[in-house]
Order: sequence, then structure tokens, then C-alpha cells
Amino acid sequence: MPVELAEIVQRVADNADYEAKREEKSVTVQVASKPVVTVDSRLIASAIDNVVRNAVRYTARHSTVEVVVDRTDHDAVVTVRDHGPGVAPSELGRIFSPFHRVETARARQTAGEGFGLGLAIAKRAVAVYRGTITAENVPAGGLRVTIRIPVDNSLRSVDVA
Repeated sequence: MPVELAEIVQRVADNADYEAKREEKSVTVQVASKPVVTVDSRLIASAIDNVVRNAVRYTARHSTVEVVVDRTDHDAVVTVRDHGPGVAPSELGRIFSPFHRVETARARQTAGEGFGLGLAIAKRAVAVYRGTITAENVPAGGLRVTIRIPVDNSLRSVDVA
């Protein structure tokens, strides 16, 4: 069913922001475009939720997890950036594997939390729609996760000025 991705992202971010405030963190959303995608909204919401909550877990206190919704010619794009310790370059490709836990300062920051499934679940959900999910360290610090979901060219996107 066609859905506006920005609406899903905003709902997820609002819920995560409510919980993040207890840890003196926040989640913001910037909507550069409102792409329409044909997806199961619950499945994609679950994927985005896993990524956003992971970012909230690792971002520094008094910082903001920044979520951006945009569109390219062929893809809806959601980027989630935290202000945490990042991930060792050798681990970047493996963080989406089931049960994989990073053995760095990032992992020590949340010792004992989770089973290493959230990002793997996100990857599988995005793959259902021929999408991709990648991660990269931000030079200024933190991790940026990018989700790309192909858009149906027959569906329109609303540009936001």
C-alpha cells in the first residue's frame, strides 16, 4: 500500500524522543522531501524504529539524534545520525548481522543491553522492498545509518521548501 514515508518516520521519532528525554537526549526529524513508497507501514516502521533506538542508545547525553527524510530520483532515503563513539571501520559491514555485537567503546557504553538483532531485523525489513541499509562513521564523531527504499516512479513525492 502506498504510504508517505515522512509520516512513518515522524511517528517513530516522536516515540523515541519521548523516551530519549529521560536520558537527556533528543530526536529530531528534518523532512526535505515526502517520498511515497509502497510498503507495509508496520514493517518499515519497525526497521526505522530499530535504527533510531539504536542511535538513541549510543548518542552522547545532551545530544540529538538527527533523522532526515529525503528522496533521490529512484529512492526514498532516511538517514539517522547519532553523536556517539562510532564503530570501528572493520565492524561497519558486520553490524547488520544477527547476534553481532561490536566489541569497542560503543559496546562498552551499553554493556549487557540487547542481543545484536535490531539492525539485522532492520536490514531484512528493508531488503523485502529491494532496499539497502548502510552505516558510516561521521568524521566529526558518531555513526550515520542510511536506509534507501526504491520508490515507484508512478507515485508522486511532495517537495518541502
